[in-house]
Amino acid sequence: MYSNQRQSMRTWLLPLIAFILAFSLAACGGAPEPTPMPTPTPTPTATPTPVPTPTPEAVSAVGAATTAGIGATEIVVNEQQINEQLQAALGAQQDLPVTNVAVSLEPGLIVGTGKLALGFINSDVKVSVRLNAVNGKVIPEVVEILLDGNPVPAMLKGQIDSLTRPYIEEASSADYGFYVESVEITDNELRIVGR
Repeated sequence: MYSNQRQSMRTWLLPLIAFILAFSLAACGGAPEPTPMPTPTPTPTATPTPVPTPTPEAVSAVGAATTAGIGATEIVVNEQQINEQLQAALGAQQDLPVTNVAVSLEPGLIVGTGKLALGFINSDVKVSVRLNAVNGKVIPEVVEILLDGNPVPAMLKGQIDSLTRPYIEEASSADYGFYVESVEITDNELRIVGR
């Protein structure tokens, strides 16, 4: 049960991290020609391995997932856990034009920030994303993209939208193992409730 919930957390958290990273990377463009569409890498097939059954103390210490009642599932992830997963995902990448990437949670929003190298200029980038529960899935919605505190130009926003569209489609078609009923984001917690 615990491993299924942990797998569910990874299923939606990794596309979300990729989504935020894609926004950060797309902001380094700015050339008049459109940014080429990336080819999504195939998701590796999970190989079942025996997992020890966690004790109730271990589950509450991790705080990643709990069962809310018969047939109900609740996944709770805090800001620190999201940042740890983000840093692990970025650690495998090389030559990224974005540094100092971090995620913070604000009521109703996930906010990704970082430093972006634009030629000889470094710019601060901030991407705010809202998560919505739609038809049993978690659908990310970009609320705001800022470069050095200013909204991005329409041309760059169009490039970012076309670059991130595959990640949004991937996140919205992911199977979480349960029907998502609500998503709540507080100052330090992301809570997904479903059945």
